[in-house]
Formats: sequence, structure tokens, C-alpha cells
Amino acid sequence: MGGLSRIGAGIDSPARLIDMHGALMVCGFLGTVISLERAVALNKIWGYLSPFFSAIGGAGLIFGFIPVEASFVLFTGSSVFLSAIFVSFLLIRLDPNILIMLVGALYLTAGNIFLFLGYPPSQSILLWMVFLICTIAAERLELSAFLARSRIQVYSLRLFLTAAGISAFFPGSFKGGIVFSTSILCIAFWLVYFDIVRKNIWKEKLVRFIAVCILSGYIWLIASAVFHFIYLQNAGIFYRDAFLHSFFMGFIFLLIFGHAPIIFTSILGVESVYSPVFYGHFVLLNASLALRIIGDVVSDGQIRMMGGAGSAAAVGLFLIVTMPVVLRKALRG
Repeated sequence: MGGLSRIGAGIDSPARLIDMHGALMVCGFLGTVISLERAVALNKIWGYLSPFFSAIGGAGLIFGFIPVEASFVLFTGSSVFLSAIFVSFLLIRLDPNILIMLVGALYLTAGNIFLFLGYPPSQSILLWMVFLICTIAAERLELSAFLARSRIQVYSLRLFLTAAGISAFFPGSFKGGIVFSTSILCIAFWLVYFDIVRKNIWKEKLVRFIAVCILSGYIWLIASAVFHFIYLQNAGIFYRDAFLHSFFMGFIFLLIFGHAPIIFTSILGVESVYSPVFYGHFVLLNASLALRIIGDVVSDGQIRMMGGAGSAAAVGLFLIVTMPVVLRKALRG
């Protein structure tokens, strides 16, 4: 609701939802989903404190039953426990990919601390983006570990991630912004070229659907880097909108769409599910996001609002379509 209010969709939302729209999405929603998946894998009671804290903090922002500052404390606690989960995995087995995820969780923690200290969300947003990029890049490396890669290929990705991470601490710097955009662009092209999805897109059913979602997400990641370049040239707030939503709605949510049938079923302990109707929310999200970006480029608030409303509908359709399929599979055992 906060996001729709920000673009003038005629929906009244409390000021806290409008001001903390990004924090709610990253810390409240994505933080809960990612930490819950990792807590299930760790299978220790204390690990579930991470998704619990982030979920309560997000609910507190939505419904207002706790102060906003208390939500920030809970978000920070959640990211600290998420970091501890990755440390536990590393104590079991020293895995470079888990180490990348741990670095990402520490960036989430840093962004949450800035938020708690009273800095505006713009100070934290690039740090949160690094958290998500590290998490996704490491997961993609894990899933395609059997592919032969040279040391130069692996080290180059780590270099790009490091450059993005360092530059994220300087959101107001033009040079830092150039480094950040360039790093994100390089990461996106690396993933497009070296990820296994290039092979999987020729397969069938769920494997193809996942590959289509992920490759589309990578294209939006490239677009996000390009729009950030343009925004740095003092192009105005519309290009900032294009940069942020290409990343979060295009890159992140398309990867969520692709991975959801696996993540939800793994949490419930059943086999993965697939239905051709999954392509409905995929198409709607891409089309509506493209419409929003067109509105940004031509500085037309009405087109931008229509695109934003369409993206919200796509997320709603995703939940309406995916969860019943997953739950039906779970009930059938």
C-alpha cells in the first residue's frame, strides 16, 4: 500500500508505510523469506529467531502496534541472527559461497543499523542491494557448482561483488555511484554468461520456467545499472524510480517468482510443483514494470502509476496462484 501511495494511486496509507516502503520490503518481507529458508536448512531452534524478528518488525510497521524504532531494532536483530546462521554453516564446512552470503548478511545488518540510528533509508538502500546481490550470486554459484569455471572467472565475480560492496557505503558520491553501477553491470553480464540458466532455458516445465524468470531478472538488473548511471547525471527522481524498481521489482521479484515453487515446497517438506499458470504473473510483472519505466523515462506520472498498480497486481496474482498449488501438493503428501 505504501508503494502505491507514493506513486499517487489514490490509496491512503499511514505515513510510516510511505516513508519506510523500502525497509518494509527488504527487511520485513525479503529478510523474512531468505532467513526462513536458511533457518529451515540449519534446523536449529535459535535460527528461527531471524525470520521471527523480521516478520514481527514488518508486521509492526504495517499495523503500528509497536513504535517504528522498535521495528528497526527487530530488523537489526534479525540480520544479526541471519549472520550467525551463516557462521554456523561455515563452522560445519568452509564454503566460499556461504562466506559470500555471510558478507551479504553483514551488509543487511549495516543498513539496518543506519536505519536505527536515524539515517534516511537512502543511506541504507545500496547496502541492502549488496545483501541481495551477494545472496543471489552465491546461491547461483551453489546451484551450478558442477560447471567448470576458471579461477579468473570466479575471482572476477568476487572482485565485482567487492567493488559493489565498498562503493555502497558512499551513496552520495558521484565516483562511488559510478563504481557501484559498473560493478552491478559487470555482475549482471557475468550471471547472464556463466549461469546454468542458459542451458536450462531449453528444458521443460518447472526448470524452464525458473530459467525464464532468472534470465529476465538479469536483464532487469542490467537495466537497473543503466538507469543508475543516468540518475547520477542529475537526471531527476524519475530515473531513481526506474533504477530502484528495475532492481527490486524486475530483478528480485522475478527471481522470487522463479524460486518460489522450490522454496515454499522445501519449507513444507514436499516435492517442487509447477503449473503453466505461473507464466501469468510473470508476464504481468514484466509488462507492468516496462510500463512504469516508460512513465519514468517520459516523466509521465499517470503512466508510472498504472505500471506500479500493475506490478502490485502481479505480486498479488503470484500469491493467489502459487500458494494454492503448493498447499495442494503439501496436503496430498
